[in-house]
Amino acid sequence: MDVTPLTEVLEPCAPATTVVVDLTAAEERAPDEVRLRWQDLRGRLAADGAPAEDLAAVDEVVTAPPGVGGAVSRYVAARGGRVLLEEVLVEGQRDGVGSGTVAPIVDLVPLLRYEQRHAPVVVVRADREGADAEVVTAAGAPPVETASTQGSTLHIRKVKVGDWAHPQFQRRSENLWQGDAEQAGAEVARLYREHAASAVVLSGDVRARQLVAEQLRELLPPGAPVVQVEGDRRADGASQVPVDLAVARGLDERAARTEDEAVQRWRAVHDDESTRDRSTADLFSTVDAVRAGQVEELLLVPAALTGAQVQLVELEQAVLPDGVGARLRWSSERPPGTA
Repeated sequence: MDVTPLTEVLEPCAPATTVVVDLTAAEERAPDEVRLRWQDLRGRLAADGAPAEDLAAVDEVVTAPPGVGGAVSRYVAARGGRVLLEEVLVEGQRDGVGSGTVAPIVDLVPLLRYEQRHAPVVVVRADREGADAEVVTAAGAPPVETASTQGSTLHIRKVKVGDWAHPQFQRRSENLWQGDAEQAGAEVARLYREHAASAVVLSGDVRARQLVAEQLRELLPPGAPVVQVEGDRRADGASQVPVDLAVARGLDERAARTEDEAVQRWRAVHDDESTRDRSTADLFSTVDAVRAGQVEELLLVPAALTGAQVQLVELEQAVLPDGVGARLRWSSERPPGTA
């Protein structure tokens, strides 16, 4: 995750209060439950020294309806009596309470962890008349964009037997399906590209999704994940369970893969004596590298003020004793080209 846009938020100019409140509750008593959770958490934050003006600022937004159902939480960061960040996290923290911190800088770990496990996925429901597509960032989450394609319905069904026109009907139907799949594939590819999606999940009619998948092999980047699942027709009331499971599984696999790749990139530099000076493995050298704008990718630290990529990872304590390390852009004390 590139946290360059969060530079202002991360600058330690004053104590910051960061809150994550679980908004999941039984519908009939949801407002009361959420208020009680926040009041309990608020009291603990006040005891920890949270500024009164920060708590008042959080009061204004933390218990507002999230606008979506299901398992959700709200992330709020405040400083100087002003809300700096406020995000509704679908499928976020679900512990019945929440968490909060008071620190010199905003605690971005909950937000980074959420972002790493939530990424755009294009979900497609195709049949022989077109397709519905939507971009979601979590299983069951509301779409951030939707699109539909609708092709011709003329002779849409193949016939098994018939008179002399039987072959013509068959070819006509196949051509129509192919044309519809081309339209659907182009629209799915657009959504994938514009949202930098991590995968495509195809559901619906078997032949229709096969045709769309063939189009996507030509339109998407090599290796782009395209998963086909049974069921979930376009019709209203069709089950969404298979698609939700595929989205959740795909995002979990992506998060694990992304974390492993980040660790391997760091190890490739750090474990080789000839390139070890292009990495850090302790707090002080990492902080110095961040301040110098030297960091290419930062591991485990929830802040990067210089355009670094941040990746939360699991590494043995012996490898990173201070729980922080980085892969650097260059190994010298000065950037290339400077005196």
